[in-house]
Amino acid sequence: MTSVAYKRYIEYDFNEVSVNPSRRKNKKKKTFYATKLFMVVVLTGLLFISILFGYAAISEIKYQVYEHKQAMNDLQIKIEKNKIELEAMNKTSIIEDKAVHELGMKVPERQQIVYINAKGEESGIKRVSIAAQSVESAERGFIGNIYSSILSLGFMGD
Repeated sequence: MTSVAYKRYIEYDFNEVSVNPSRRKNKKKKTFYATKLFMVVVLTGLLFISILFGYAAISEIKYQVYEHKQAMNDLQIKIEKNKIELEAMNKTSIIEDKAVHELGMKVPERQQIVYINAKGEESGIKRVSIAAQSVESAERGFIGNIYSSILSLGFMGD
């Protein structure tokens, strides 16, 4: 026996798609949960990235504070060093030694010393008289002669 296939014709309405309503609801639920899960993962990732950037900013500020403290300590050391140098420069023995050896200066002799006496103050102006030592004119030298000439003119003194 031979069998022949039976042809059956079914009419379809192409405008109306018939999908099982339970499948449609399941697909919507799966899409909703997938979207929700994706958003949670993205927001969690953004949270962790923002925390990392916060720690990076804090670390950078701490490093800047460290650098400023180091610079401040260096300046404190430099200030102390300069204070020590200043104290050393102000010692009279060092000043005298430099004056004698480097500049060729000498300690003044008794004949070269001139004393100045200040007498009274009138309206804020000091009147000064110069009392010269009794020095021979030969020992005075050029400056001594000029000094005695000025004294003889009477500009200074009472």
